Amino acid sequence: MRKPIKVYVVGYDWCNITSFLLFDFEKVDNIKEADIVMFTGGEDINPALYGDVPHPTTHFSNRDDMEVLAFKDAPKEALLIGGCRGAQLLTALSGGKLFQHVTGHGGGTGGHNITTSDNRTVRITSCHHQMMNPYDLPEEDYELLAWSTVNLSSAYCIGAGPVEVPQNFKEPEIVYYPKTRALCIQGHPEWMPKDQPVIAYINELIEKYL
Repeated sequence: MRKPIKVYVVGYDWCNITSFLLFDFEKVDNIKEADIVMFTGGEDINPALYGDVPHPTTHFSNRDDMEVLAFKDAPKEALLIGGCRGAQLLTALSGGKLFQHVTGHGGGTGGHNITTSDNRTVRITSCHHQMMNPYDLPEEDYELLAWSTVNLSSAYCIGAGPVEVPQNFKEPEIVYYPKTRALCIQGHPEWMPKDQPVIAYINELIEKYL
């Protein structure tokens, strides 16, 4: 990995999203200079972005407009990284959808275990009521890199209400979309100490896809 990596953060960085990066980097003010473009957490996104109507629990603002423009302005060779809301936004802009309401994932800093595609079990914090849903995409358009070790939600809702999921359903936690070069992390690694195994795993993924 070349040094230092140039990082552009989209919007208000209320949670210091760069805090889990373990390599040398510098923040830049011009998105066109960025090697990595990071999309932060926050409120829900407009379900119109992925062809759905709002669920009663969904609340969104005009923040989407600015971040969609940033997505379009990002250099094609840049790696896009989204955390929580940012992961959901990048999922929608990569052709995926969202479950607009789930339960069991609002635990904040307590966190839960996730299983990785290379058979690790690591812990991550999370605080969200919506969830990435890449599963309607062709298999070649996404890579499921981690999922909840035990499904936590008692229901999975779209705009119209609860939907059935397959018996072998895995709650997505980390997904990569190769066509948009988007690495999507449903949880909040920026809330965790840097010595946690999940931080090392995410940085390995960044190095791989960068």
